[in-house]
Amino acid sequence: MTRTEEQLRDALNGVAELVHGTERARVPAARGRRRFSGWLVPATMAAVLLVVVAGVFTAASLRSPAAPKPVSPAGASGRYFVSLTAQGAGPAGNGAAVRDSATGEVVHVAPAPEGTEWSAAAATADGSSFYLVGSRGDAAGSLLYRLRPSTGASWRLDPVAGVDLPVVDGVAVSPDGTRLAYVKAGPRKTAVADHIEIHVVTLAGGHREVFQSSALIGAESLSWSADGARLGFAATFRGGRTELRILDAAAGHDLLKASRPVAERGLGQLTTPVLGADGSKVYVIAAQPAEDGGPSWTRLIEVDAASGRQLRVLFEQRHGDSSTNTVWNFTVLVRDASGRRLLLVSNGWGHRIDIGTARAERFPVPEGEPHSLAW
Repeated sequence: MTRTEEQLRDALNGVAELVHGTERARVPAARGRRRFSGWLVPATMAAVLLVVVAGVFTAASLRSPAAPKPVSPAGASGRYFVSLTAQGAGPAGNGAAVRDSATGEVVHVAPAPEGTEWSAAAATADGSSFYLVGSRGDAAGSLLYRLRPSTGASWRLDPVAGVDLPVVDGVAVSPDGTRLAYVKAGPRKTAVADHIEIHVVTLAGGHREVFQSSALIGAESLSWSADGARLGFAATFRGGRTELRILDAAAGHDLLKASRPVAERGLGQLTTPVLGADGSKVYVIAAQPAEDGGPSWTRLIEVDAASGRQLRVLFEQRHGDSSTNTVWNFTVLVRDASGRRLLLVSNGWGHRIDIGTARAERFPVPEGEPHSLAW
């Protein structure tokens, strides 16, 4: 779609919304509170917009609806994503499946090297590389690999030298591809770790920054802001309290002092937070009770990082009976490098969500929900 066509589409959508008052993304109302779906707009405003649309239409050179869509070059940002599924599940088996983000089609499978199992994946902002963590077991730690497009339709998998990793469940690569963040648990004198560390490693040279706190027993779901200055994560304190936090990567090595909490306000049970591109929003999966007292909802919500207030619901599914999970319909979430789209997988379908409009498009993922996504 050309820029002119995008302007035409946006203008037409604007007219429709102004006249009819659409509700693209809903904030759940408190029990008994009335929902508001839109506003009435004077017809004169709509007329002005229609004049603008007419001008754009006259100037535009529109492609025939039957014309093929332009194809981005291999490695273009957001064209592909990587999914990791349980060993033996689906066409990828124990491999990392590279998928077309428009259709979900598997275009390449990277098997885990002998003696390893893929445990985590991350992507660079320009789409040139995916980083994969190959776990060798608790005692042996993990190896880091780089997966990138090669000639034609082929892909190349190479080990990354000089980066020693423990067994990790998640990693995050800075948008420029120069730093890798991961969580390391301290020694366990009891059932829990005596402290938690977030490591930020420079891939070229191996320089390491370590943020540590003995108040935490867990941290997960690392995600970078677009400028590489902040790192979002979910923290678990002793006693079980959980908290969404945002780390300033240049603010010293005390993990709690260098990070600030997102003050959640009755958002329900939360999992898998993803920091928005500019750091002002957090996107997180929430299990929330139904207003009518029926089955609960699994929702993808947008939260203001400063106030902790829920702003919108971008996607939701009502929870049904499940033999495997009594709370969640989906638990894995990832944002693309542009900061405009989110991706989740639920019940055999991938859902690609436009953050601006909350419009969701889906494609089949028959092997089920992956344990890691990178986009």
